[in-house]
Amino acid sequence: MIKRTINFRGVPIVVLFMMIGFLSFAQERIIRGKITDMEGNALGGVSIKLKDIAGAGTLSANDGSFSLEASSDAKVLQISNVGYNSKEINIAPSESFLTITLEATTQDFEEVVVVGYGAMKKRDLTGAVASVNAKDLNTIPAGNPLEALQGKISGVDIGAVTSPGSAPRIRIRGNRSLNASNEPLYVVDGIPRNSIDDIPVNDIESMEVLKDAASTAIYGSRGANGVVLVSTRRAKANSPTSISYNTYVGMNRARFPNMMSGEEYLTFRRDVFRASDNNGWESGIPKDEDVFAPAELEIVKSGQFVDWQDLMYRKQSMNQEHNISVAHGSEKTQMMILAGYRDEEGYYKTNDFKRYNLSVNLDHRIIDELKIGLSSRLSNSDRNLFWAPDVNLLYMNPTATPYDAEGNMIWNPSVQQTAAWNILANYQEPYINNDNYLKSFNVLYAEYNFFDGFKLRSNFGLDLAQQKRREYYGSMTTLRYGRADYARKAEESRIGILWDNILSYDKTFGKHSYNGTFVVSYQQQKTNGFFASGEGFPGEELEDWNLNSATQNILIGSDYEKWTLGSLLGRFQYGYANKYLLNFSFRADGSSVLADGNKWGYFPAVSAAWVINEEEFFDSKIVNSLKLRGSYGVVGNSAIAPYSTLANTMQATYNFGEKTYYGYKLGGLVNKELGWEYSGTYNFGLDFGLWSNRLSGTLEFYKTATTDLLMKRSLPDFSGSESPGSSGVGSSPASVFQNIGSTSNTGFEAMVTSNNIVRDNFSWSTTLNFYTNREKIVSLLTDEDMVGNKWFIGSPIGVFYDYDKLGIWQSEEKDAAAVYQRKPGDPKLRDVNNDGVIDADHDRVVLGQTSPKFGGFIRNSFTYRGFNLALALEGKFGHLVESSMLGGNIFYDGTRWGPQALAGNYWTPDNPSGEYPYLNRAVEQRANLFGIRKAGYINVQEISLGYSFSEKAGPFKTLNFYGRARNPFYLYKQDKDLDPQSPNFDYSAYRVFVLGLNLTL
Repeated sequence: MIKRTINFRGVPIVVLFMMIGFLSFAQERIIRGKITDMEGNALGGVSIKLKDIAGAGTLSANDGSFSLEASSDAKVLQISNVGYNSKEINIAPSESFLTITLEATTQDFEEVVVVGYGAMKKRDLTGAVASVNAKDLNTIPAGNPLEALQGKISGVDIGAVTSPGSAPRIRIRGNRSLNASNEPLYVVDGIPRNSIDDIPVNDIESMEVLKDAASTAIYGSRGANGVVLVSTRRAKANSPTSISYNTYVGMNRARFPNMMSGEEYLTFRRDVFRASDNNGWESGIPKDEDVFAPAELEIVKSGQFVDWQDLMYRKQSMNQEHNISVAHGSEKTQMMILAGYRDEEGYYKTNDFKRYNLSVNLDHRIIDELKIGLSSRLSNSDRNLFWAPDVNLLYMNPTATPYDAEGNMIWNPSVQQTAAWNILANYQEPYINNDNYLKSFNVLYAEYNFFDGFKLRSNFGLDLAQQKRREYYGSMTTLRYGRADYARKAEESRIGILWDNILSYDKTFGKHSYNGTFVVSYQQQKTNGFFASGEGFPGEELEDWNLNSATQNILIGSDYEKWTLGSLLGRFQYGYANKYLLNFSFRADGSSVLADGNKWGYFPAVSAAWVINEEEFFDSKIVNSLKLRGSYGVVGNSAIAPYSTLANTMQATYNFGEKTYYGYKLGGLVNKELGWEYSGTYNFGLDFGLWSNRLSGTLEFYKTATTDLLMKRSLPDFSGSESPGSSGVGSSPASVFQNIGSTSNTGFEAMVTSNNIVRDNFSWSTTLNFYTNREKIVSLLTDEDMVGNKWFIGSPIGVFYDYDKLGIWQSEEKDAAAVYQRKPGDPKLRDVNNDGVIDADHDRVVLGQTSPKFGGFIRNSFTYRGFNLALALEGKFGHLVESSMLGGNIFYDGTRWGPQALAGNYWTPDNPSGEYPYLNRAVEQRANLFGIRKAGYINVQEISLGYSFSEKAGPFKTLNFYGRARNPFYLYKQDKDLDPQSPNFDYSAYRVFVLGLNLTL
């Protein structure tokens, strides 16, 4: 410190007092200091503000130093930085230099994530585990947790939702199995479940996805296709009572197919007539009287075409959800009650979905050593379905009249298609197609701490579900088209129980940390159901309520199914000095669905990690976190139907003279060797954080080999058995499951989070993920492909196998086309073996795969004062889809209404550049090939804008308003004529627009 001596001699008293007064009025000082983390590393870019003084602030330099002018009345500094806990520092009048240490938050490597049978810090993970918290899940209006997860985790491919209440398809790191299930395991609050459709997104605290075998092997056979962990919201200890209400209301809009306009359809019909063999293109434009039926001519002349889409679809359908929760936590007891309601309309007028939810989560500490808890969830959903395949829409051309002059429905509106039933009939006639689900999911646990680090937890889960199905189709609906009315009732109930006993030990001695877990698990599920149906009821007023009055085709059936799974598990984790981590687990599962002698499967896994930034030699001003991981594990799959390994019988009829007798015959053979399907996965990962975690992420590489595939193989005729349910006349031979063949999956994944700008009133952050996956069949029953199943060695599991369309034969290629008995205007197909003949045995090829080769997601979020804005894009590439409306159904007999993609886009002598073939020869020339399209796209998944009050607003602790759009439009499509997420036109991927409100009292 520099000392100065001031001599007042010779200074006039008046001047002296003026100087003192000035210094007292404008007394200012410079506060200097340095910002470091807990390990003494300098932190740059840290925000330093003077509390309650607008505009007074600065940022620390790269060496952590800062300098700030402060007035005499400044008392508190506010310190904040991304990735660190904020601080408030009291400054004394005499202080001029401060050394401030910031502690890292738990939002990144210190974040606690849920894993199998426990939780651990993200920094201690040795396997491939990705986590999404409640805030990130609730960025889009979604009725299903998987829908909310779409795009947010690399390597997880989630399809689109195309109708209210439906669940999207999900694949984690591709397909592995040919016949067994490729669905992941769902675990809710520690208990495995069949689905998570009944859980509102608002009720979820976090979702974790276990992707590599080292992580999923903890669940053995159940985790063969990955594991989705769901943790529901619970009250916190020592928290006052709070009430929250979250709601949104909006509309769903379908991506309706672009169909031919009335004039385009007339041109199409004229060209079909002109191109027919009886007339010829050279005959010129025909007369309308020759082309159209008398009933159509009035519409042709007036131009008053019928818009069937306007009659068929809702222009917009409503979508709303309301969730309320009450939470309270004392030191010993915490309780949260959640209630929710969802109402969603489809774009078909008889298609809607409603769901009611009520759940209670309770935790209570009886004594210091003993804690008990309960999670109980009750849900009821009601879903009305609509059946109207896209081909029905094609029958309803613009010249077909839906109603007569008196307003009565015309049942066969298309005079050209006598079998085409009015697609509006379901709106007028008695029509019921309803599913009702009642589900109760309950988890009871007790946890006892014997002594420091040693704990026993017992989980008991009870999962109850009941489905009731009602069907009634009046005689004039589209499903009956004039035949006798039909009714059906079905009911299925399921009860599942699980009991886990988990013994764990967690202790740290100096630099050594140990965690051991031992689990004994038992699971059982029973399903039983019945159905009854009939036709020809005395009257349609009773609908399906009096099945015994049916006069025709009365059927009654019932079924029962039971399976059990017993498991033993051991896991050991070791860490040294927070930098060397080792994890080993071994699980044994016994499944009742497999054959005697092969019921037990054994699943080991080992993983290790090296936290490089903890090494003394590691000294980087840029890289603050760096961890290298490696793992190998084995999981199994037994996801086949119970009793697949048992012989069965089937009813047979025998005629003796004029009498019929019933007996039984063999319905299948026993495979006493059927065992587990195994998947082994190598996984290598790199976790990193740069610039105080301002940029952080994970890179993953994996390779999975699946062997002993569970495959259904047809038996030869001389086996003497037939498939159950066959008639006994011309029936196909029975099939049997065998362990045959192998597949592989190889891929790369990247997830990166960047806090691009962090300022007092403005921030910009980016989340990005990218993944690739290459799946292929390595071997089958023999070295030969199984063409009938479309399984080819070296190709993906799901492929399109057909002729390779090269284009259209042109007029100048008349002689070359004649070699293949084709004419100009016909599709040109590749002659693979160059033998001059196009045939199915030699000229079909693998055109492409059904699952994406790679995909990605990027989300940018911005905040400015109380405003927040977000934009997210999601895309997939490298796969094909098939649209029957753009292919096999597009021509047929030449009178159907077609998509606009066909209008003026077919080959004629005057239009040789048309994409589609000559109109009179399309069907015989494999028109379906024109519906196989590239499906790559970039979709705008989310646009949201909201405002949050930064301070208490009246009686509300928090208050937030927002508007959100989900799937509003495509930024890019490889094929402009279809919706790649829902290529067929009977259902469409939703566009959703909502206004919402979140508040807490």
